[in-house]
This record gives sequence, structure tokens and C-alpha cells, in this order.
Amino acid sequence: TTTTTTITKDTESTTSSNYAVGDPVQVVVQRPNEEDDLVLDARVGDNLRTVLLDGGFAVYQGLKQTLGNCGGAGQCPFCA
Repeated sequence: TTTTTTITKDTESTTSSNYAVGDPVQVVVQRPNEEDDLVLDARVGDNLRTVLLDGGFAVYQGLKQTLGNCGGAGQCPFCA
């Protein structure tokens, strides 16, 4: 059983589902300044950072984009 936690600006909800590694899933990125959410196809076990970048979502913005981006190597505190 996999527990999924969804966190939005004002609420947090938790649901349990039976997913296996490799099962197709969708990652929904809520963008408050955009009309539509960004929906990305992924598989259970995929690296979320890679899925977001491949989908055209800027993981880092502002100074973090140029100064603090370690490329997912775990060398900075931004994605922890």
C-alpha cells in the first residue's frame, strides 16, 4: 500500500492506494498564476525532479536557479 499526501496552500489530505513500481501515474502541478494545472505522465518510482524538468516545469526559480542548483546531487538544501 502506498500513501499519497497532497499538500496545497491551505489544506493537506492523505489517501492510500495500491501502486506498484512502474505503474503509470499523473503528476499534477498546481500553478496559482496560470489558468490550467500542469499534468505530467510518470511512473511510480520515477525521480520527481526529473519528471518535472522533462515536463518543462522550472524546479528552481530566481537566484536558486543560477546560484543554488546542484542538479539534484543532494549538495544544496533546496529540494530536501
